[in-house]
Amino acid sequence: MNNDLPIPATSQHVTYEVNQIGRNFACRGRGAAAAATAGHIEQFWAPLLKEALRKQARAHPEAFSAVASAAIALLP
Repeated sequence: MNNDLPIPATSQHVTYEVNQIGRNFACRGRGAAAAATAGHIEQFWAPLLKEALRKQARAHPEAFSAVASAAIALLP
């Protein structure tokens, strides 16, 4: 059994979610949207989801919108 991540934290799931969050904040402009997206991830995402996001961003950066990519770069 793989103990890395629970099933809901699939790479497709985190990719979809971070791109969706970025789209929701897009009306603020790219920089503010990226900051708001990063803030949302920091405040509401569990550590396992954040790790899944980082792994997916390293493996498939092309899967992320410009806002999502900028937000990921802002994460500690």
